[in-house]
Amino acid sequence: MLDSDFGTFESAFRRFSSAFRLKAKPADFDELTRLYFKLLSHAPLDAVLSAGRRLLETSRTFPKPAEWLAALSEMAPAAAAGADVRVMSEDEARDYTRAELLRYQDDGCFCLLCQDAGVTHRFLRFVPEFTDDGRDARAWHPGKGHVVTVGHWAHGDELARWYEARDHCLANWPRRFTRALPPVLA
Repeated sequence: MLDSDFGTFESAFRRFSSAFRLKAKPADFDELTRLYFKLLSHAPLDAVLSAGRRLLETSRTFPKPAEWLAALSEMAPAAAAGADVRVMSEDEARDYTRAELLRYQDDGCFCLLCQDAGVTHRFLRFVPEFTDDGRDARAWHPGKGHVVTVGHWAHGDELARWYEARDHCLANWPRRFTRALPPVLA
């Protein structure tokens, strides 16, 4: 959802809460509305409202944010993502989650590809994949419940090219900004 969707979400949330006969002071209700909006903002408005309709049909009490998120993630990925996207395989989702936890950088690799390219002393990098038209490849991550950019761990010549581009970028970086770079990048 975008910030411009807040008005629509707020009026739908008001109707939703009145269906469950939720009682709250106006200030508390406004805060609750902003909280739900923020927690659900990763998904398109249509998907959030569809999940709300589903909760109206299945819940007996006002749903907690985790219940709304669960209803959103149980929806068909294409409907929740707002577009036709594929669903990540278990291996892809596991690799993506691991890469995210490692901040897209892992220990060096000693596979034959990395040895031939001479990059065994470099960290592995998780890099995005692209479609034929140059856009980021995107897929539904079942564990996260939303669409993410698909990637893979670069090895060999691809990893060497990544570091070559990085080194070129940093060599041409204006010196006045170099002090602001985190130690990992400098």
